[in-house]
Amino acid sequence: MHNVLCLTIAVLSCHAILGEGIARLLAAEPGVDVESITCADPERVEAALAGRPDVVVVERCAAFDALAILARLPDALVVDIGIGPGPTWAYRRQEIPGDPEAILRLVRRLRGGHPVVIPDGPAVPEVELVPPRA
Repeated sequence: MHNVLCLTIAVLSCHAILGEGIARLLAAEPGVDVESITCADPERVEAALAGRPDVVVVERCAAFDALAILARLPDALVVDIGIGPGPTWAYRRQEIPGDPEAILRLVRRLRGGHPVVIPDGPAVPEVELVPPRA
């Protein structure tokens, strides 16, 4: 029998129809455990975040702050989505030494690996998912 990596995902939304739709889409993926919660239930939101999910999909609205969630869950991938037109953002915390050489090395690495915009639309960089914490 194979070990199956199960990712936990919390979908936080202000519009239940948006959150439920994204949760259904993600739940169809094998090895994914998804919970959808609206801002109308702050106790469930708090419990979901306390469970330290691997991924948090958060609707961009007054009830949620994606960067505050990232600060609270530094190992999580935080995906900030909007209901209107505009981009979706993915945040992942990366800690590096504070010395100038380390910052320069990071800038050089990012410059070399920056996604290129192609005529059909923007390139989507691949996201590396990490195994659940023990």
